Amino acid sequence: MQHCCVKMEGALEEYGTPIHYLPEKKSYCMDYGTVYKNVETGKDSRVLSEFLKYCPWCGIELPKNLWNEWHDEIEKLGFELPLESADYDKIPEEYMTDEWWKKRGL
Repeated sequence: MQHCCVKMEGALEEYGTPIHYLPEKKSYCMDYGTVYKNVETGKDSRVLSEFLKYCPWCGIELPKNLWNEWHDEIEKLGFELPLESADYDKIPEEYMTDEWWKKRGL
């Protein structure tokens, strides 16, 4: 995926930066809390994050995040929120990528 500018691209490619992109929720976030490795999944877990509405480098408005829409879709599939870590393995693959919102033209 191409992002808004070269500096954003670089920040997203570098491990450990506070800026990250969640393709399944179409959201750019900035961590301002602790990042730790989840022992169950082996993935990084972020304690505190804030959605970014604008790129901190070029100032362009970033796409609307689909956090709420993603949760609505997951609930329609029969999952109860908040999700348990074991639930993530049961969610259809398309909802763990940008496939679901691209199919729906979001």
